[in-house]
Amino acid sequence: MEAPRLGSAFLLAQVGDPLGEPLRRVRAELDLTPAQAGLLRLVASQPGQSQQAIAAQLGTPPTRLVALVDSVEKRGLIERHRNPEDRRLYDMVHWRHTNRADYRPQPLPAPVLRRLVAAVQQETAALRLIDRSTERPAIAALVVRGVEDEAHSPEVRREFVRWLSDDPEPATGTSVGSWLASPYPMPVLSGQDRLAPGERAGMERLVEGSTLAVLHTAGDEPVDWLRAGQALQRMLLTTTADGVAVSFLNQPIEVRELRAELRGLLDTGAPQLLVRLGYSRYPSRRTRRLPVRPPVEPPG
Repeated sequence: MEAPRLGSAFLLAQVGDPLGEPLRRVRAELDLTPAQAGLLRLVASQPGQSQQAIAAQLGTPPTRLVALVDSVEKRGLIERHRNPEDRRLYDMVHWRHTNRADYRPQPLPAPVLRRLVAAVQQETAALRLIDRSTERPAIAALVVRGVEDEAHSPEVRREFVRWLSDDPEPATGTSVGSWLASPYPMPVLSGQDRLAPGERAGMERLVEGSTLAVLHTAGDEPVDWLRAGQALQRMLLTTTADGVAVSFLNQPIEVRELRAELRGLLDTGAPQLLVRLGYSRYPSRRTRRLPVRPPVEPPG
């Protein structure tokens, strides 16, 4: 297995560190690799961090960091402890689901919003809350343009239909009923390639009256997509624990030109997801899940 590599910024910082020489002596005595020594130094200076946060600071992928931490823990140089918050979020997995229904006209309290921002930051991403009145109409217009743009695409239509299910509680895909009962106009379902004037106005009112947030990352490379997925996972489980419903308005993300406009409008990093947050009018139900299987099937 390739040894985990430290980020260039971290390594450069060690060059001018007055503790650099003592650290090198300790490293030699303990027979540590540069990556192991860097990990120990970071943990000693900032104990209690998650592995994801440490990986971001060391500039190494989280998957590589696991092997690095294992190698140091086996020698008794560090200890890992389970985070009670992670246990609480794990219990939310079977309750987490997308809720496209209309939400109550009740804003999310500031403590809830702060928890969501912190959850995303824990996975080295960022959550931009849309709290300016001037931004909401512009984002609503981007969503409407995105809906109509995708309605023109035969590929999008085919993919959307593949995900639909007649089962009201499908283990995979999405229920047709959940779309029909939602306030979202769906020209892809109706076969139209444009929204009717009433649908357009309704969509704009919906977006402008919702609590919106954009999950974004510093870059837009595969590692940033991975971080966005981890951040989304933690954010969605946190919203579930707080009783907050979530649905997605990703049309401005999926259409390249609109994504660039959204980024310029909000002055953020690379937008990865646009979410709508609120309190559902109806109680949540447990979500069906596929049976757990190993990620790689053993050879037959």
